[in-house]
Amino acid sequence: MKTKIPDIEFILWHDTYTMGNKGWTYQDDVDEFSDGEMIIATVGFIYNETDDWLTLFGDYHNLGEEGFDPRYNRLLKIPKGCIIKRRKLRLKLKK
Repeated sequence: MKTKIPDIEFILWHDTYTMGNKGWTYQDDVDEFSDGEMIIATVGFIYNETDDWLTLFGDYHNLGEEGFDPRYNRLLKIPKGCIIKRRKLRLKLKK
């Protein structure tokens, strides 16, 4: 049985982040933190897409057996408002 390979995409997106639990913080540190940004580059298989969210996974296995429940690994859900750029990738698999 031939297994269909899901679409795979490159996603460039803004991530949210925290300074952690530093306690009281000096204004210079807050200024530096607030001016920064966290840009993430992700490559993943598309699992689901809604108007607001894109759900990806990094790994899966499906042995193609009748009734086999596929399993997924490295799930990631990105708010679409955080996406800067996305490109569909093409895979050429050699036998």
